[in-house]
Amino acid sequence: MSDDFATDLLTGLAELLATAGVGHWSPTGVVTATDLPTIALRQTPDRPDQVITLSDYTAVASPRLSDSETAVNFRIRGTRSPNACSSIAEKIWRALHALGRTTLGTAPDEVMVGDVQYRSAVQVGPDANGRHVRSVNYVVLHNRPHPRLD
Repeated sequence: MSDDFATDLLTGLAELLATAGVGHWSPTGVVTATDLPTIALRQTPDRPDQVITLSDYTAVASPRLSDSETAVNFRIRGTRSPNACSSIAEKIWRALHALGRTTLGTAPDEVMVGDVQYRSAVQVGPDANGRHVRSVNYVVLHNRPHPRLD
């Protein structure tokens, strides 16, 4: 495991979404021309129009066990059509909700996931360029090893 657990988790989710055909993921951040939305971590690029940005927030950790929760926000920017974001959000839901026990990422930066649960979503509205934005939230239940925890 790397020194940045949250980035390992987000990277694993990005890889899973790319494998499921939801978006295009480039670990180097290089954006290429594709019909799929670009997947980014924590910061939304200006281009292309369609982007899925993953951000982690508010982790809950057990005081004695290595079981933890990390909330993940998927900021979806679509086209000028408000329906584009909804379609992308549905593809994310199909790929992630109730995922169950799985391993995200590749060794040595893998994360053991117990479950992924949909929490909420809201249509944010258009950005300054008229591209619609939707915010979707999930909780990832996972194992986060620590030397003082069982």
